[in-house]
Amino acid sequence: MEHAKEVMEKLVVPERRGVISSTRYRSIGDKIIQEIGVGFCDNCGYKLNDQEPLVVCNYEGCQKKLCTSHSCSSEYRQNYYCKEHMQALLPLSIHGFEVLHCIRFGLDAYMVRELAGIAKDDYRVALGQVLQAGYLVKRGISICTTLEITGKGALAWKTYFESFRQDGDVEYFLERVNSQLNGGL
Repeated sequence: MEHAKEVMEKLVVPERRGVISSTRYRSIGDKIIQEIGVGFCDNCGYKLNDQEPLVVCNYEGCQKKLCTSHSCSSEYRQNYYCKEHMQALLPLSIHGFEVLHCIRFGLDAYMVRELAGIAKDDYRVALGQVLQAGYLVKRGISICTTLEITGKGALAWKTYFESFRQDGDVEYFLERVNSQLNGGL
């Protein structure tokens, strides 16, 4: 008569991508090992728990488990996405964000060079990217041209604001913009 096997060891392991938690049993000889899969943020490695919400990237086929930190997930049109797929859906660089921020608050886009301390070539690349993406439009002709933020640009600015403001350089830039708007600099 075969005797009942008992669990000899319990292992807690990080869960696979797309799986929140699980319990698996493995038999090694006459020992049983219980593996308890615990959910971790697939981006930062933070242990997910019942008290805090977790989100899953809604990009087709991704299924990354994410904590709700703005450095790991972004909300876009009532869905959450990991940073890589957010960039695929709504691409925006930090310098592009800074250009949008200046326009949004009524400052000349060229002010971003001074306020963010970026080189002329980097400014031109960022401006070209936001124009090409349809986040800004040019109004007027020749030297009377002005830039206006579009609905898509406002959505991109709102989507990325929380995650980009955590960057030290962007935080400093935002402080300088506030100072400029309040009569400083």
